[in-house]
Amino acid sequence: MKIVCEKSILINAIRVVENAVSVKNTLPILANILIKANGGDTVTLTGTDLELTIKNSFTSSVEEEGSLTVSAKKFSNIVKELPDGNIALQTDNGVLIISCENMVFKIKGLPEEEFPAFPAFKQNKAFNLKVGTLIDMINKTIYAVSNDEIRYVLNGLFLCIEKDSIKMVSTDGHRLSYAQNTISTDESPDIKIIIPKKVLHELSRISAGLESNEKDIEIKISENQILFSLDSTILVSRLIEGQFPDYEKVIPSELINKTKINRHKILDATRRVSLISNIKTASIKYHFFENKLEIMSINPEEGEAREIIPVEGYSGDDVVIGYNYRYVLDILKIIDTDDISLEFTKPLTPGVIKPAGKDNFINVIMPMKVDNI
Repeated sequence: MKIVCEKSILINAIRVVENAVSVKNTLPILANILIKANGGDTVTLTGTDLELTIKNSFTSSVEEEGSLTVSAKKFSNIVKELPDGNIALQTDNGVLIISCENMVFKIKGLPEEEFPAFPAFKQNKAFNLKVGTLIDMINKTIYAVSNDEIRYVLNGLFLCIEKDSIKMVSTDGHRLSYAQNTISTDESPDIKIIIPKKVLHELSRISAGLESNEKDIEIKISENQILFSLDSTILVSRLIEGQFPDYEKVIPSELINKTKINRHKILDATRRVSLISNIKTASIKYHFFENKLEIMSINPEEGEAREIIPVEGYSGDDVVIGYNYRYVLDILKIIDTDDISLEFTKPLTPGVIKPAGKDNFINVIMPMKVDNI
């Protein structure tokens, strides 16, 4: 292999694939990046941890085809330190030679044959989606994905496509996030799958560097894998097997008390009052009365804090509800409208926080016993 490419192009390709590289796996080859020079002046970099595989292609001057795998960390560190301009990569008896101006680095590598083959993808269903739409739905729901390895089915986002509707749902048992949007497809794919959190994080990271969110991302689904194709990057991930909980039963259908609150005011007040809360329980009280909301934290060991803000539409009895303030802040930071709707029935039943007047983004939050706060 012998190629010459711009540093900026090469470092971008490394950044795209290096997060798929495994650093803790017992297989040394998984700590490597596969560099492959193909015909037609195309170079591809590939990283994998066997669960997620990312491939990025770019145009370069290919003088000689070939391939080699090298340590992702060493390769990345060296390229970052090189000056801007052209970088030459050449292989010689299992060694990668990196040349730039009067600098030369040599890294021992392993042959491509020892690197896991790119996943053989047998497509069953496929559809296209605007990048902006997909990333917006991911960002609205990924915060509630569970990290509990015991309930493995909750370690990903549930994707459901029925007719012209696409839905994403996540839950960790304490909160649930639901986002819905319309989709236009030639056929109704009827998809119900659970996508691991890691590949969705990588999609968000990669898409952040795009000039436009109006580009289409191609999504293909097989029995146990999902493929995302965006520009010069392909991501393939295993799907999570199992039955996702019936989220429709979790979202309350009848909510008696509905209030409209300025998002900035409740977010700032919650953040301030939380400074006195118990660090272990992270709990604070929300006291609704006479179109007002008193947010308070009483901590016998440190003191107390109270703040009152106005609300609209509340005319019921005085109600005090306990919530984990971290969960509340997570939701309020994601909502992008000025006003939110906070809806509930009783102090110990699930509450709903969503953008005021909208039903395509719903966040369910479980309350805490007020006596324990």
